[in-house]
Amino acid sequence: MPGTKTRARSRGILAAAVAAILLAAPGVRGAGLFSGLEDPEDHRLDLSDYLQSRSGFLLVPIVITEPAVGFGGGLAPIFIKRPGEIPEGGRPTPRIYGGAIAGTENGTWGGLGLYLLPFSGDRYRLTGALGYLSLNLKFYGFGAESALQDHPVSFTIETGATFQRFQTRIGESSFFAGLQYVYLRTRSRFDGELPDELPAGIAPRELESDVGGLGGIVEYDTRNNFLSPDRGQYVIGETTLFEPAFGSDTSFGKARIQALFFGRPFGRWGYGFRIDANYAWGDMPFYMRPSLSMRGLTAGKYLDKVALLAEAEPRYWIDARWMLLAFGGVGKVAPSWNEIGSSEGVWTAGLGFRYLLARKLGLQGGVDFGIGPSGQRAVYIQVGSAWK
Repeated sequence: MPGTKTRARSRGILAAAVAAILLAAPGVRGAGLFSGLEDPEDHRLDLSDYLQSRSGFLLVPIVITEPAVGFGGGLAPIFIKRPGEIPEGGRPTPRIYGGAIAGTENGTWGGLGLYLLPFSGDRYRLTGALGYLSLNLKFYGFGAESALQDHPVSFTIETGATFQRFQTRIGESSFFAGLQYVYLRTRSRFDGELPDELPAGIAPRELESDVGGLGGIVEYDTRNNFLSPDRGQYVIGETTLFEPAFGSDTSFGKARIQALFFGRPFGRWGYGFRIDANYAWGDMPFYMRPSLSMRGLTAGKYLDKVALLAEAEPRYWIDARWMLLAFGGVGKVAPSWNEIGSSEGVWTAGLGFRYLLARKLGLQGGVDFGIGPSGQRAVYIQVGSAWK
């Protein structure tokens, strides 16, 4: 029954939030299950020393309330290790590796492995991921004004994918430059005839494609913490060309610029701000078009050749461990830059909280509650910053 399903979702979300609060409460002291996890400075739960031990890892619960795939969950074991050399007065980029597996009530499921390996004193960074996904989604057409926004077409997309990136620091600066490679093999099956906005497929209801791209990337990173920053800037610019020589069926390109700004100018008060612009050109599969990615939005609902968004996140620190935040943003998609100004804007908003899980790493964890157009709601368990 619909009412029963809604109540079950609410109980699951509430349980996740309560568990996070109880684990971080001042009264949870070093006994029983939490023996050895007490910070000697404030006597609260802290995972710093455990995560730095040889066998220590963070088992992150995945609670999925994404409107695109329904309610679900999974687990993500993540290893976070500090390098041996720690810069004076700062927290270095940690080594991160782990995986995740999850599924939802509509039959969506998938798994992946990932790693981030800085080496030679963070002069070089190697990042990669490998995974498989089977997603049951809806196609809403291109642009916020598409007729399919109110009458989407259901489809299943199965994909195996890999991503690899190598970066090097430029001199002693905060700039990094590098190369990246991405490859996806996908098969999409629609419940009905292929929408008119899509090309003819291998069958009346099916599309199949290989996508391989090689690109360049430049980063500027002055964040005081790689995991959960509260000061500094992060700017990334990247361009990827997808060509048959790189394993792609068709030729197209994608470019992106994202800028993140963090500050804490008034003691307990701080902010985060994000600007993200994406552009694609050429003969690309529909799922490779840029889309709006914000807390509170259905994934993949708003996509086209241009996507532009801005988000703000005011923050308030209750004490050294606890932080409250609000967030809100607006985004637009359009078939070209010339039309982005006249396209319909899409808004999101929400509230959340964070707890400092590992003081020595500066790692925060918490929960965000987001809302979007038409009252869409979603809950996100966050480990580290919500902006990646």
